[in-house]
Amino acid sequence: KKMKTPVHKLAYNQIIKHAVKNSKKIITVSHNTKKDVIELFGPGSEKIKVIWNGLGDEFVASSDVEKKSIKTKYNLSNDFLLYTGVWREHKNIVGLIEAFKKVSDDHDKGLNLVITGNADPFYPEVKAAVKSFNLESKVKFVGLVPFEDLVTLYAAASTFIFPSFYEGFGFPPLEAMSVNTPVAASNTSSIPEVCGEAALYFDPYRVDDIADKIKELLSSESLQEELIQKGGAQVKKFNWDACAKETFQQYLELL
Repeated sequence: KKMKTPVHKLAYNQIIKHAVKNSKKIITVSHNTKKDVIELFGPGSEKIKVIWNGLGDEFVASSDVEKKSIKTKYNLSNDFLLYTGVWREHKNIVGLIEAFKKVSDDHDKGLNLVITGNADPFYPEVKAAVKSFNLESKVKFVGLVPFEDLVTLYAAASTFIFPSFYEGFGFPPLEAMSVNTPVAASNTSSIPEVCGEAALYFDPYRVDDIADKIKELLSSESLQEELIQKGGAQVKKFNWDACAKETFQQYLELL
């Protein structure tokens, strides 16, 4: 975060380095994170066990009535893109907004970009980008919404966009897949590992690529359906019971 000084960052890194060195086992939530731990702190790979997170069963598809109601509640157009999550630099929200400007300019129907989460005073660039591109009427900041509204927003979205530069795991695209919403996501860090073949990937460092992939997905019903089907299969790979059993087994091996 921006408020962290070099001293804070150095202290944080030293604490993590000490913990990694002195631990008997390390559990990471993705193979990508395992690779990062090895590269940054140097433990042997045999010390690290990858155990994927699970996905809760509370993310279920919404009815057409519920979808219509959520659009009315938040004053949304029939078609909208969705981003969920915190506002941080690595989330690339500004890049998403710039890409949305390019998509919106070419879209012949009304299109909104919905951004959830509380505004972060350390990242005024998000709202500044919306103002600079004259998108105040098209980008909807809905704040930290109730959970039931979040589920319905996922389901009602035309496409869920996950533009992060880096993720250690990344729940939101799986949450979108679980309610039958197609996903476009970054091709970096752990995201391809988590999303598998169930997302349309873009380079998050290239705004034009983000925009092009969004346009491609919005314009192709067959691609949308393909990703929805693959997403339904992908989410089944992430199970909390399996996660708990594998984690428990790692503790047993220490006895």
